[in-house]
Amino acid sequence: MSFPALDIGLMTQLATSYFDTFNLFDPFMDRQHFMENTLVKVHTGGFREDNDSVIALLIFVLGEMSREGSSGNPINTVEGRPSGVRGGSSNTPPGMTLFTEARRRLDFVLIDCELENVQINCLVG
Repeated sequence: MSFPALDIGLMTQLATSYFDTFNLFDPFMDRQHFMENTLVKVHTGGFREDNDSVIALLIFVLGEMSREGSSGNPINTVEGRPSGVRGGSSNTPPGMTLFTEARRRLDFVLIDCELENVQINCLVG
């Protein structure tokens, strides 16, 4: 699978989904900083092999999981009853393409000892 092009509208929607769900339970990411700095940086400069790109990709993964997990199609139907698991399929869960892209970039950023590396590890977990 190739890495999909993400427009600013989709990036904003995925980030909003992340901050409205996952970040409410474990608020270790600053929403305002992400939306005003990180999101703008990856939108204008593209995804690179840096902390901001990896953080953004991981937030988009979790945002997609949040959206698809609550409103996506069931992954399976057994005897006419839909499964309780939604979004994607059992072989391709929501956010897999984005997660693969984030993993590809991890080797470039996990060599430093910075707060962003702690955030990356938390997002991956």
